[in-house]
Amino acid sequence: MRFHRDTPHFSLIRERLMSSDPVPKLVTSGGHVWIPLDVPLGVGREEMVAALVAQAEKVIHLAYQPVS
Repeated sequence: MRFHRDTPHFSLIRERLMSSDPVPKLVTSGGHVWIPLDVPLGVGREEMVAALVAQAEKVIHLAYQPVS
């Protein structure tokens, strides 16, 4: 999963991800932030997709959490 450096509010998103607890695995390359997702092995397609979607939703929640 990637957040492009031209994504609106990119610096805020990057900071939120870097300061979240627990911090997701982050990789920076070319100014972008990549978040590797774990692909479960030995499960059916539906379970694999559900696991990837759940991980992506968690990252999205961290990145776009409301400012309090």
